[in-house]
Amino acid sequence: MRGQQWVTVVALAALATAPVYLPRDTPRGDAKSLAAPEAPAAFNPMLGLGMLSGLGAAARDPGPFGEPTLAGGSGAYHAIIELSGAIVELSSVDWLELSGGADTTELRTITDRLHALGADAEVKSLLVRAGDLTISPAAAEELRAAIATVVAAKPVHCHMESADTLDYVALSTCSSLTLAPAGSLLLAGPMAMPVHLKRLLDTLHVEADFLHMGAYKGAAEPLTRTEPSPEMRETYEAILDGVYERFVVAITRGGKLDRARAVLAIDTALHGDVDALAAGLVDAIADPAAWRAARAGAEPWRNVKLGAGTQDLAGIMRVLGLAPKPRVSGAHVALLYAVGEVVDGDGSGPLGARSEIASGPLSAALRAAADDDTVKAIVLRVDSPGGSALASEAIWHAAKYAGDKKPVVVSMGELAASGGYYISCGAKKIFAQPDTLTGSIGVVGGKIVLGGALAALGIDVTEISRGQRAGLFSVTRRWSADERAAVGAWMGAVYKTFTARVAQGRKLSAAAVEKVAQGRVWIGADAKRHGLVDALGGLDDALAEARKLGGLPEDAKVDVYPAEPTLLDLVGGFAGEVSAGPALSTVALKSVWADANLLLGARAANSLAASLRSLMRFRTEAVRVVIFPALIR
Repeated sequence: MRGQQWVTVVALAALATAPVYLPRDTPRGDAKSLAAPEAPAAFNPMLGLGMLSGLGAAARDPGPFGEPTLAGGSGAYHAIIELSGAIVELSSVDWLELSGGADTTELRTITDRLHALGADAEVKSLLVRAGDLTISPAAAEELRAAIATVVAAKPVHCHMESADTLDYVALSTCSSLTLAPAGSLLLAGPMAMPVHLKRLLDTLHVEADFLHMGAYKGAAEPLTRTEPSPEMRETYEAILDGVYERFVVAITRGGKLDRARAVLAIDTALHGDVDALAAGLVDAIADPAAWRAARAGAEPWRNVKLGAGTQDLAGIMRVLGLAPKPRVSGAHVALLYAVGEVVDGDGSGPLGARSEIASGPLSAALRAAADDDTVKAIVLRVDSPGGSALASEAIWHAAKYAGDKKPVVVSMGELAASGGYYISCGAKKIFAQPDTLTGSIGVVGGKIVLGGALAALGIDVTEISRGQRAGLFSVTRRWSADERAAVGAWMGAVYKTFTARVAQGRKLSAAAVEKVAQGRVWIGADAKRHGLVDALGGLDDALAEARKLGGLPEDAKVDVYPAEPTLLDLVGGFAGEVSAGPALSTVALKSVWADANLLLGARAANSLAASLRSLMRFRTEAVRVVIFPALIR
């Protein structure tokens, strides 16, 4: 959160307890009149909250020269929604803005809104304006499926300023596609960009001393090699084959183009507006106003928000901690998000649950859902590269406890590999997208050796110890042969437990698991073929299955963990960052991210930052079930 945003939050909190006088004027647009007494006789904090609600309405007023939010009156109308920015599993608060502070929208917020509008009898059609999206292959497939569901009920017309391949995949099931004048389509084929850090470590006189269990367990390769091994290159080739096939199918637009033309479109890659229209990749070229007029005509239309947000009084009260977080009553499904690296203990507090998988809070949430008689089924939404083996085992036990009491269904997002697969493998049913990266059933262990870096700085370290393995985790030198054997035995035990959990959960023999383990990363389509997942589909499919298994109606409600953060959570997270101080590692991370962002773009920079964060974990966790992310675009 930027400094100005923080000041705004504090100011709003203060305003919520200040007596105010509200104007009688009705804001332009669809906002309701906010009348107030001439002069409150006594201090009333609720008036401040009313003021905030009014400010939200006033902020949405387009002004005398802005585009109106409503046209054509009430009743049946065409709904216009806008999609832009990064589409993520969970929005998180990043105080140091390592991610660049980009606008984010949660995937489920979009899909839920699409389904609601699709089911609304007053909505005649959906008009989707899309621009500057950042989305993963798996999320693109999920959004594509959601749009296809709505198209089955009513038209969904999409307008693009410009689009890349993943944007196009997400929108390809729209009833029609329109491109802005001078807009372009970049329909390049998929490419993997594994980030290797060995030369950076060499420059710093730092060594990576690592072992791995599984021939394909390449998690340490970014630290020990300058390019992928033959095994990892084989893995990347298989991943790209699957993603490419999904690209081709999406570009055919349900048969509007044949396969040969779709392949040619990918090989051509860059298409201007006129070329895109001639190739049949879009149906029309028009600016937004002309597109809206063509689709809605003289009929009513309305700009609608993706989510309710905090612009209503109840939402503001919840953010300020003056109203309880909403709970679902009656029989329902519990949806628990597991997003980020798997870490030990309680993690980094209330906000951490939105960006990391801490074994303590998630295990507690699983057990609480299991013990709640109103929860009839649990969906665990996993998007994780893995992490701590200890934490993964703890969460596995909590998931088993829940599974022994009621159905547990796993829905995999972009990535559910290594520890992410560990915590998933015991579910009654596992859903993955065709391009979800999963598997990676293996173990990596090692330490970062700083002896050379210290020597280069003129620092000499002498080890004086007792016990044959006292220096097992010394950062000044590599492992001795005896120490390496000891760590290898430890990793072997972790690998044996991991594969046993997979065999138990997937009802496979040890030999069958070993064939698909070895650290091999699979895309969801191949994982299904090998029995590692049960079905291809997104979160909506997993929720539908959970309702079915739990004996619930199709419209049964869903309770979500973690809940939206309150102001108290935000303050606590901010205080934690301040007390921690500007650690050198964090400063270095931000500097590297900034350079990579300038040279490679935000997605590649975020992948590099995630690799560096994971690298730092090895300072305290020598053996991990994790993969290093590689950018797939």
